[in-house]
Amino acid sequence: MLDRDFVIEDATIILPSGIAERSSLKIEDGTISKIREGDINSGGMRIKAKGRYILPGFIDLHCDAIEKEIEPRPNSYFPVNIALFELDKKTCIMRCNDNIPCALLCRGGDRRPFQ
Repeated sequence: MLDRDFVIEDATIILPSGIAERSSLKIEDGTISKIREGDINSGGMRIKAKGRYILPGFIDLHCDAIEKEIEPRPNSYFPVNIALFELDKKTCIMRCNDNIPCALLCRGGDRRPFQ
């Protein structure tokens, strides 16, 4: 079984109370257990968000990713089922330890996975 405890650090976290910049989020046993500004002292795996956004529980209702998969270039179309299959493979990169979904939105068009 994979260790499900980790910390995402140096993130911009969107909360109901506002925006917490340069903050950390701790996951214990697959559940968010702590969010605080600054570092969280904890052993285990650490993910450096490098200022990227974390939106716990947020679903992006608008995203151009699907349109870009269906029509990657003007007048160049892929069948919807193939486009969705390829998009699903790409979004798996943006999942954290043990398939715990995390929404990390990259700044400046940087779509590389976090390290």
